[in-house]
Amino acid sequence: MNSSLARLSTLLALVPSLALATEKPVGKAGVPKVVLQTAKTSYPNGKVIETVMENEGTRKIYEVRLQDGAARVDLKIDASGKLVAQEHLVDLKAVPVAVINGALAPPYQDWKVQRVEKVDNLETPAQSGYEVLIEQAGTKRELLLTAVGALLKQEDDDKQEDAVDHK
Repeated sequence: MNSSLARLSTLLALVPSLALATEKPVGKAGVPKVVLQTAKTSYPNGKVIETVMENEGTRKIYEVRLQDGAARVDLKIDASGKLVAQEHLVDLKAVPVAVINGALAPPYQDWKVQRVEKVDNLETPAQSGYEVLIEQAGTKRELLLTAVGALLKQEDDDKQEDAVDHK
């Protein structure tokens, strides 16, 4: 086992897995008006194309997917209308090389990048970066990486999340 893989395996073994928020699609009628107003204020020309509700413990977070011209953006807004995070789809050619290299580092060197989103976490800026969806043989992982390619956390198909502590 090479040293990078050994370090990653050790880090992931030390960090407990946390159950991710449960997600369920909801129609616009099931989304609080204040949430839709925040989306409209943030992107006045954006058209809502999908809404999802997540339970994070006792907190409800609504993910509102918008199409704003050629751009696609996902807004995470809590039930009170507070904008929590924004995710912007990034053209693969515009993704920093360090992010792609970090995503495809062992043990994922044989995986393929499917999608990259720039994540701006407004509540926890240290959790901002690039969310990279990778896939191999039908198995998918979402990796959150910094702009220099350091892994912050990963999410597996089974919606288990591993946070990586870089202290």
